[in-house]
Amino acid sequence: MESITVIKAFINMFTKNFENIGKETGFTKREGNLKATTFIMAFSLCLLDMHKLTLKNIAGKCEEFQYGLKISRQAIFSRLKIGKILMKEALEKTTNEILFRKISLETMEVLKQFSDIKITDSTTISLPNKLEEIWKGLGGNNSNSAVKIQTTYSTIKKNFEKFELSSATVSDADYTKTILKNLKCGELSINDRGYYSLEFFEGVIKKLAFFISRVKSNTVFYVRSKENTDKYERIDITDFLRNSSGIFDMNLYIKGTGGKMLEVRVVAMQLPELAINQKRRNANKAQKSEGNTLSEREGILLEWNTLITNVPDDMLEVKTINELYRMRWQIELIFKGFKSGLSFDDVGNVGKDYFECIIYGRLIIATAVSWMFSMYSFFVYSKCKELLSIQQFMDNFRNVIGKILNAIKDNSLELSKIFEDMAQKSKFEKRKRKTTEQILMEHDLPQMVLQFLSQKDCA
Repeated sequence: MESITVIKAFINMFTKNFENIGKETGFTKREGNLKATTFIMAFSLCLLDMHKLTLKNIAGKCEEFQYGLKISRQAIFSRLKIGKILMKEALEKTTNEILFRKISLETMEVLKQFSDIKITDSTTISLPNKLEEIWKGLGGNNSNSAVKIQTTYSTIKKNFEKFELSSATVSDADYTKTILKNLKCGELSINDRGYYSLEFFEGVIKKLAFFISRVKSNTVFYVRSKENTDKYERIDITDFLRNSSGIFDMNLYIKGTGGKMLEVRVVAMQLPELAINQKRRNANKAQKSEGNTLSEREGILLEWNTLITNVPDDMLEVKTINELYRMRWQIELIFKGFKSGLSFDDVGNVGKDYFECIIYGRLIIATAVSWMFSMYSFFVYSKCKELLSIQQFMDNFRNVIGKILNAIKDNSLELSKIFEDMAQKSKFEKRKRKTTEQILMEHDLPQMVLQFLSQKDCA
């Protein structure tokens, strides 16, 4: 796909694709009024070009974008209730449009044995206390009102596939039902231990998909009894870790739903001494604050990065699984980019409808920018085998938002040069320590994988 084709699609996304939604939602009532596209632009890309987020400034951006329009802050306020419906529908249309246009960037041979690799994680944004009845916060030292954004990110396609909002009090584990619903055969789901769920593991296995998850410290493991293979004996995994020389890899059992035994693969790598000492200091401090002391078992567990998976050893070795799990940090960096480059947590003292217009607008930006990132990652890697930093890409996007808005308003293909310059400035700097992606590129695709995949029935 050529760069110019991507730019045309990006411009159309913000100039032509939203008017039908305006009519369907009832936002657009008659000609000459505020257009749906104008409202969406003002609450998405234009937010990045404001020094202060106010309805007056939003009204001004609407007038800049729509020729001949005269509109007051009061008129914008009166459209917020229907506007939040418009913004939500626009986000769904943007996501679907991008999923339709997505491409795979398979820069790592080892990843080709999975149809996709998806990371799900969440971030929380504090809100004004007046919204606590709608978006409940954790309270205490935290905000009384906060919204949690759940998102799934494809590490191969480098695109967001879903955003969902909930109160901060909703646990990540509850979201595993949604992850499982959208997971397809042959895909790999990588999640932190906040999403640890036996029902989820069982569901993934039934779908002929794969998972990698951190192990909870209180997880009970079993082995088959040597005397009677129909029975299982409880073990303490620290006994095995204590006798392992840096790497642990063993098939064990955990109790699934209804007490049914579920066979899983447990892999672990011992952490470097500096990391162990730091974790030990942090753990001792936390225990001391509660009047407790760190037990010998807890001390052994914190020395290891222990993961649970159903990926067999003839597909991935222990070191590769650990590197794949480290890719979960991609989404942490993206969240950081959301908050620094895209100002996600800057909402001000807004009401419910106003907030939802803002957050859906920012999710539209995040979706569009991540799509452009995936496209230019593909272009750059195809030409010079170099990788881009998504966090740097977001920061650079914010820095040139004025030029981007002018190019969209003028329907100018000058936008292509703007994004090409952004991509050049977003390349990873050459350094001694390799990125996780660069390390994974050095892992070979197992010889048996293609045969394995060709025989796998995803029906």
